[in-house]
Amino acid sequence: MLAELLRRLTPLARQASAATECERLSAAGASTAHLGRINPLAAEELDAVSARCPELAAQVAAAAWPDWNTPLRIRELSSSRMPGEHELAGIAAQLRRAVASALDLAYPDPEAVRLTKLAGPIAKRTD
Repeated sequence: MLAELLRRLTPLARQASAATECERLSAAGASTAHLGRINPLAAEELDAVSARCPELAAQVAAAAWPDWNTPLRIRELSSSRMPGEHELAGIAAQLRRAVASALDLAYPDPEAVRLTKLAGPIAKRTD
């Protein structure tokens, strides 16, 4: 939101300048036709946007974590990106289903056995 407000500042400043110039020329009795469309509220909008930017910047600064780059915060971020319990249970079940037919044989492939064992800890994490 702050970036959008900052993006609007330059066009609003131009519009406010054009509105001021229009008022000056009108007061002098000169033609303002060459100025094109004028936004008479541009100066007020510019003031409002200009006042809102520091407020938003203060909110961002207050919400920012000063310790964002510490091992604890990085671990919290990593934890928040982990799949949920339901998704992990689905992964374990899908892994078991994928190797089930290989395990049905008298001499299963060692990789199928290893993958089945791997599904156990994945499912236990969900418990």
